[in-house]
Amino acid sequence: MKTLQAIDFHHHARPASFWVALRSRGRTNHAGVPFPPATEPEKTLSMMDQTGIAMAVLSSPDADALFVDRAFAIETVRPINEFYAGIIARWPDRFGGLVCLPLPHVDLALEEIRYGMDELKLDGVMLCTSYEGRYLGGPEFDTILAELDRRACTVLVHPVTPVGMENFDLKLPPYLVEFTSDTSRCIINCLTHEVPRRFPNIKLVFSHAGGTAPYLAPRIALLDTMSNPANQLTIDQSRIKVLAGLQSFYYDTALSAVDPVFTMLRDTVGLDRVVFGSDFPQSSSALVQATIDGLDQSKVLNDSEKFAIARGTLLKLMPHLSRRGK
Repeated sequence: MKTLQAIDFHHHARPASFWVALRSRGRTNHAGVPFPPATEPEKTLSMMDQTGIAMAVLSSPDADALFVDRAFAIETVRPINEFYAGIIARWPDRFGGLVCLPLPHVDLALEEIRYGMDELKLDGVMLCTSYEGRYLGGPEFDTILAELDRRACTVLVHPVTPVGMENFDLKLPPYLVEFTSDTSRCIINCLTHEVPRRFPNIKLVFSHAGGTAPYLAPRIALLDTMSNPANQLTIDQSRIKVLAGLQSFYYDTALSAVDPVFTMLRDTVGLDRVVFGSDFPQSSSALVQATIDGLDQSKVLNDSEKFAIARGTLLKLMPHLSRRGK
């Protein structure tokens, strides 16, 4: 329904130059599926108008560890960020953008944060759950997190194809199961490395309702006990600690806008930690509409909760978006 006027915080876009660069290196698919068309903002706006999305915050996750190739990262990342800035300049009230980072190259990433946020004036940053099997929260990413913490940045954390996927005898695309699993591994790694305590000013938004991590909260809380049996009397305290950690993060609705998930999120982290996301164009226009309808027609959410998820919570995180274009 158009009445929600959702702000889509999980919305991907890439210029034609990105796909040209991939094809020049012999690539034929991305994240296990054929290349989507290059982003045409006018067509995106048409889809947004049809489904009731008021604004889309654009991002480009490195789902296949492409930026490990330093030359490829240098060639493609900055044009993506400048592409976003150009779209925002033309349609300031309809689009935002998250800085694409050339990780795992920390030096390049720090420069791109500066350029993307200070010069292009983009709205936040995109990080991935893992890079070559090294997960966000580990010490190799502390320099990046410290800079984002200094800036009190809002960050979308997007899953990737995990290392070793090719060894699984599964005829399943990585986005079906492994993306949610990689998100869960990342969240657990962030909790065990005390990211919420060490970097309290970052607002981390995890994709797809946090993967399976909210569901696994009671099991995650057994970590201390199972790794040290002498701690068996601290299970309750561990659960409190894990829940507090999960409640410090945010979660989007991409491919997850159904009542059982809303109920789980309410019980585990609170609905005030949930923002709208569609996963377009990896998610088709029909699936975007289903996500909107799942929120709008929910039987377990009241109107104020629907509004908060659709746009209210994100505007608290990024209040400048409400002033864009005025």
